[in-house]
Amino acid sequence: MAVIYHEYDSVLSCANEAHWGTMTDTKSMSEDTDVQGSQLLSTYIRWGGLAAMLGPLLVLVANGYGVWRDFGPGPEGVVEAATTTPYIVFGGVRLLGGTLLVFGLVALYAYQVEAAGRLGVVGFVVSTIGTVLLTGSAWFQLFVVPAMAAEVPAFAEAARAAQVGQWLTVGLIVPLLAQAVGWVIFGVATYRAGVFPRWVAVAVVLGALLLFVPVPGIPIVFQLAVASMGFLLFSGRVDAPAQEPAADRSPSESVGG
Repeated sequence: MAVIYHEYDSVLSCANEAHWGTMTDTKSMSEDTDVQGSQLLSTYIRWGGLAAMLGPLLVLVANGYGVWRDFGPGPEGVVEAATTTPYIVFGGVRLLGGTLLVFGLVALYAYQVEAAGRLGVVGFVVSTIGTVLLTGSAWFQLFVVPAMAAEVPAFAEAARAAQVGQWLTVGLIVPLLAQAVGWVIFGVATYRAGVFPRWVAVAVVLGALLLFVPVPGIPIVFQLAVASMGFLLFSGRVDAPAQEPAADRSPSESVGG
């Protein structure tokens, strides 16, 4: 009997060691996965800051061509302009800039997601909708408008002047409103979060408000403000992310600490 009990204890001991060893290995693998996920997120946020910096600057360059085309020695009218090589080149620059800005906006929000609170969620969602829709508009101008200018020039001129019906006018105005309103909210949330310098948050809000002013070249304030925000994130010149502000927490969360 003693031999049987001894063998039973040995088997039980081995089973326990195997069980705890498996749990230790699982915990170690989980920690490694968390570390890798954190490193991947940090890498994305850093390069997303670069995208947030380059995107607005590319759009700024493309818009500069548009101002020169409309008021300088360039072709007069969308029909003539849309059939030229500069229109295609700068249209591609604008599309690339808008695409980069979408990825950059995700990084700008992800870095301060907890500190920005519920207001940050609203600003991020609305500004993303506006930025994505405007990027789609840039695609339309690059690939569709030249074909329209060649085949139906009268419609191309009317579309550019928003004189082709109320529904298309709404489709042209809504992205602009969503971008301006969304970035104003996002800038206010950034200011309240205190992760980025307050001056850049104020610049983003001011620049987004100026988007409502129909003056050629005025979007440069907004574009430079967002580019500055991206530069600060990419260069690491921002504070460590803080927790969600108490004002955005529910009473139970505040009590629970």
